[in-house]
Amino acid sequence: MKKIISLLLVLVCIFSLAACKKGDDNNITLVEEGKLIVVTSSDYAPYEFIDLTKTGQDKFVGSDISLAKFLANKLGLTLEIKAMDFNALLTALDSGKADLAIAGLSYTEDRAAYLFSSCYYGDGDGGQIVVTLKENSSKYNSLETLNVKENKIAAQNGALQVGLVKTQLPNASLIEITDLDNALTMLKNGTYDSIAIASNVAQSWMATNEDIVVAATFDYEDTGSYAVASPKAKSLIDAINPIIEESVAKAGADGKTQYEKWVDEAQALFIALGDKAAEENPNEESGDLD
Repeated sequence: MKKIISLLLVLVCIFSLAACKKGDDNNITLVEEGKLIVVTSSDYAPYEFIDLTKTGQDKFVGSDISLAKFLANKLGLTLEIKAMDFNALLTALDSGKADLAIAGLSYTEDRAAYLFSSCYYGDGDGGQIVVTLKENSSKYNSLETLNVKENKIAAQNGALQVGLVKTQLPNASLIEITDLDNALTMLKNGTYDSIAIASNVAQSWMATNEDIVVAATFDYEDTGSYAVASPKAKSLIDAINPIIEESVAKAGADGKTQYEKWVDEAQALFIALGDKAAEENPNEESGDLD
């Protein structure tokens, strides 16, 4: 009888160890075991951008990158960031190249095929705007004045700003762009007259470019709004939601969430990098990191 009991205990331990190992992997399905692969579009400061003073995975910075690191650390996984055009992010999920997409994504009906996490940040009221050059501010200073064919307005392909331009500025000449990195240069050289963009991103630009101003604010109701997207991997979304909720819980005397602090840090880094670039290239436009 003792031998039988001992054998049963051994079997229980074996199954317990197996269960613990499975638990270590969080019972989630991943593209690659032990690794959390996240796709992002690294041209959207302060959420995700490139620190040109660094290389490899370290060059990817921003508040969304901090969130990705936080998720991977809490899940006990190695993080791998893959950068690509914004309109390719969800395709990467479809093709099994990534576990999550983190890039200032908001839920829309067009994205209903994907699972979205709890929301972790929103731009708040007036979060979607149009910017232009200060020298053109007398010409473009409202949605009405922007809604003309002469206004060549750029918006990132696949982003919600494209829809806002189409519905609220139907007479403007929309130019869908894949990469925002060169958008400021193209605005300054006259290729574009204006750019539709999220307000926090515009603030990053304006902090290092005095000649950029807000032309108008879209009629847009913030939904909460940024969330992490997954290719129907409910187990993964269920695993990250409590971690996201931890990152957005109010903490500290300042009442800011951890994510809000990451935004502040990223904004400060982006401005510092712009100032450094201006010092090293005094003949170039301030803030031009391209």
